[in-house]
Amino acid sequence: MNLTMHRAVFAAFALLVGMAASAGAQESPQWTVGLRGGTWSVPNTLLDRYLDEHPSVDGESFGITFCPLGESGATGVFNVVYALDYGSLSGSGIWRADDDEPEDQRDGKASLDLLAVTINFMWDIMPEWRVHPYLGLGLGVAYADGRIPGEEGEEDETYKGPAPVLQLPVGLKAILAENFSLQLEARWFTAGVVLGGGAAMQW
Repeated sequence: MNLTMHRAVFAAFALLVGMAASAGAQESPQWTVGLRGGTWSVPNTLLDRYLDEHPSVDGESFGITFCPLGESGATGVFNVVYALDYGSLSGSGIWRADDDEPEDQRDGKASLDLLAVTINFMWDIMPEWRVHPYLGLGLGVAYADGRIPGEEGEEDETYKGPAPVLQLPVGLKAILAENFSLQLEARWFTAGVVLGGGAAMQW
């Protein structure tokens, strides 16, 4: 993540904190807005199942979430969260499948960029605890821009268009104030695992 993006994330985080402070006087929050992000990578154990040789594949993901709260408010067990996430993955090196001859290996950069919209069904376990676990299931669609290196003498193979999205988040939520929380999260995001966290403000 470049310096400009770091500044943007910090500014957005500071804005959330400020909004949470101003919303503290409200007795019954109606919705939650959050920011999240982290490192996004494809586990080598997964790549090893399909490739004899490959580089590491990693990148980053960040997004914004919106959650209308039900009658139970912030202490509800089940919630529906709408999310807009961007993710970028890449890896440069030699790619060789299990059944490839040495001359069929590919050498170059593979990449994937996703802009995804998902609906996520979340389950907060013991939400009355100040620190509690949660898990969920998210489904949606993304605009994907993917590229893999071509075989020797051939052009790279590319794809630009829609793609299905699956998200499986699990994490810990810490309620730091009446209207403000932080999350530590591991999340399967379509092609890899996002390790990171986020912040949310109830309004």
